[in-house]
Amino acid sequence: MTKQVQISERTLEPGENLMLVVDVEGVGEYIGLQPILSLGWVVCARINFDDPSRSEEEIFEKGRVSFRPDIYSMKVPNRERFIDLVTGTSEELVDQNGWLFGKECYNKFWARQPPHVLATLLQESVAPEEAIEKFMGVEGRFPIGRLMSDNTAHDLPRIDRALERYSDRRCGIHYTADGKHYRTASDPSAAYDFLPPGVRSKIRPEIPTYFPDDNALDTYRFALEIKNAVNDWGRPPGLAF
Repeated sequence: MTKQVQISERTLEPGENLMLVVDVEGVGEYIGLQPILSLGWVVCARINFDDPSRSEEEIFEKGRVSFRPDIYSMKVPNRERFIDLVTGTSEELVDQNGWLFGKECYNKFWARQPPHVLATLLQESVAPEEAIEKFMGVEGRFPIGRLMSDNTAHDLPRIDRALERYSDRRCGIHYTADGKHYRTASDPSAAYDFLPPGVRSKIRPEIPTYFPDDNALDTYRFALEIKNAVNDWGRPPGLAF
């Protein structure tokens, strides 16, 4: 069971754009092996520190899609170790019912999740081309002007790799679909680390979740908590996520 949210039906103001919050779960360290197992997202109102009137969450869409691994036969010769012939790096693999995971990734992350989480994601997985098309459909439904993730260095390059491999898109996720506008990305934990202890104490700790769409939702809520705490404290003008 994933977290349920109230979907906003508000008509956007002229020129208003929204924020796309993403979370990516993979199967190992090497992007070339398998970029994404599951990708979750939340489309929400942008967080502007200069607009105290918007202190409550406003979500327009919450979703996720899982990628069926289809490239192992080309990349893995013996299902025990992945070897990158270009860099010479290698990774021990774990075979779970025919699905291959990097051993360290599986032991440190997937093996610690409730069993139904991985089973659900694998069961609902679709061909990578279908998965990335479903995700990128978000841009056809909403004007996305900003990105957010709890780990931009991990999540966004993996999305870019999936776009390159499985779609005909010619630009990364940082750009709009037409390639004309660049979108900045933020990580709310970076802002949290710079807050005074008195402000941080007013922010509720993140609640562990297991599905990527719930993780994206929690990242958005964490950022909103930061915004409200900073506004109560007395923030410098011009801040925004």
